Amino acid sequence: MAIDRKELVQGHNPELFGFDYDSPMILGNGEFAFSADVTGLQTFYEDYRDNLPLCTMSQWGWHTTPVSQERYSYTRDDLQLTMYDTYGRQVGYAKKKMPGNEQVYDWLRQNPHRLNLGRVGFGIKKRDGSPVKKEDITNIYQELDLYDGVLYSRFKVEGVPCAVRTCVHPTRDMIAVEVHSELITTHQMQIEITFPYGSPDKTASDWDNKDAHSTDVVFSDDGIVQMKRTLDQDEYYVTIRETSDNETEKRGRHLVVINAKTGNTIKTCIEFSNREKRSNIPTSRVFKECEAYWNNYWEEGGVVRLRDSRDPRGRELERRIILSQYLTAVQCAGSVPPQETGLSCNSWYGKFHLEMHFWHSAHFHFWNRTALLERSMQWYIDHLPDAKALAESQGYRGARWPKMVAADGIDSPSPIAPLLIWQQPHIIWYLESCYQDHPDQATLKKYADVMFETAEFMADFAVWDDQSGRYVLGPPCIPAQERHEPDKCMNPTYELEYWVFGLKIACQWWERMGLAPEKNGWM
Repeated sequence: MAIDRKELVQGHNPELFGFDYDSPMILGNGEFAFSADVTGLQTFYEDYRDNLPLCTMSQWGWHTTPVSQERYSYTRDDLQLTMYDTYGRQVGYAKKKMPGNEQVYDWLRQNPHRLNLGRVGFGIKKRDGSPVKKEDITNIYQELDLYDGVLYSRFKVEGVPCAVRTCVHPTRDMIAVEVHSELITTHQMQIEITFPYGSPDKTASDWDNKDAHSTDVVFSDDGIVQMKRTLDQDEYYVTIRETSDNETEKRGRHLVVINAKTGNTIKTCIEFSNREKRSNIPTSRVFKECEAYWNNYWEEGGVVRLRDSRDPRGRELERRIILSQYLTAVQCAGSVPPQETGLSCNSWYGKFHLEMHFWHSAHFHFWNRTALLERSMQWYIDHLPDAKALAESQGYRGARWPKMVAADGIDSPSPIAPLLIWQQPHIIWYLESCYQDHPDQATLKKYADVMFETAEFMADFAVWDDQSGRYVLGPPCIPAQERHEPDKCMNPTYELEYWVFGLKIACQWWERMGLAPEKNGWM
């Protein structure tokens, strides 16, 4: 019997009846995400910041804090490395803070850090003119329609109803919002956009350092207002659309306010971009394209129905599967590997950990959504030279993939990360998933360099042990448990088996391409 997918998915729509500071709703498309409180925007930002902060984040939005007025950045060459004896040769790893090198170590760990692009919330006043507090928000009901990707929020202020609809465009870094309330007519309700400086902390926001960044209106015409944001050497654009029906005004250094010219409705689209985009797009179209995207997402991929299981845990497992399919599509299906907290907030300065890419994204292949995993494969192609440079700096052939990196692909110093190796075979499995999805020569050729250079390092990292008559891994290395001394660890079980698994796939690729076995060192 066919599964009614709409009924299945909507049966697990998340609902809120009050503030939940650990579980704000989130909207997104894999490249961009926007988290919202019970008003449908980020109105009560301060109340969430110590739990799960409300952020507007993208895969391209990063900030680098200058080292000083005289110097913008450090490089890996500025680090003092910890040397490990590796079968008779010394190999350096950025593992420890060395005396006199602490600033370099900390700066490279924290930079670049992901940036909160801006806070979009409501400015609401009570009848006496005082700002609304969370205690003034009553009759709360919020529902995220998973099947359409649209967030619906209803609440009252002093008995006056407010209805809000929010979504994110499926392919653009754009929020669409539509709000209806008589509070708009009485000029008690408006949309406010505020911008922070960058910070490596969880919130990705520094609201105090107002002089370190700028917000400048660079275009205002044809229903569009565009601002340029500048933070040191980083910049991006924020474009507000449908302004012909609204009054859009910049107030102060980093605040933009949107009011309706007449009536009880505000409709607008707000787009964030690393380049100028000025084409207009109506809010209604954003909602339609959002709904079409999510409808197709649920209808095309794999789903399971468990609620009729005789096992009482079936419905809860079904709920978790549906919510995981939504959340990973929002947070972990972008053009770069996801950080551990996706696009919700910063963890580890917003950097992503390549050993965790597998857990966040490899599942897409098994739900017949390999294309969502493949979005991030270009990052490995682009940063293959960086991985090869890392391997070469340690005296290895091939490409050594780091553990903790930003979009720049540069290995971050860490007590653990530089000595982990279990992320290495992940890349081989990703590429094999892509091949299984479209098994042709074009796929093999597109990813051949990444596949074979990854395997080349794995083969070179393994050392032949004459005494045991076998190849061994390490020392030095740190296994996945992250609890072993690197200079004593040899042949961790998981990594050893994964090495064999990955090299076998690389050999299969070599044969599929019709290449001669003697041309590589790992067949």
